[in-house]
Amino acid sequence: MTYNVVILKSARYEYESIVGYLAQILMNPRAAGNFVAEFEYQLDLLREQSLLRPLSHIRELATRNYRSFPVNNYACLYKFERDAIYIAHVFHQSQDYARLI
Repeated sequence: MTYNVVILKSARYEYESIVGYLAQILMNPRAAGNFVAEFEYQLDLLREQSLLRPLSHIRELATRNYRSFPVNNYACLYKFERDAIYIAHVFHQSQDYARLI
């Protein structure tokens, strides 16, 4: 079964900010392209196997049913509900993202 992926407004903003930062601020279009490609690859995996990733190892996130998947140096938080996957946030792994939720 293939699941629908919904990228929430918060995650879309964070995603676009990351791509812009990599491409324009760091002036590294290759890194931006790699990020986009890996993000799409991970989404394809989730579409086929929504429960591929366990609940977050961070207790505060796990109690809110967040799961995560890596994209290079970033962590993408998502929830699986019914027949859809909701991508909620994209954070750099160095951030204390449990505090930011």
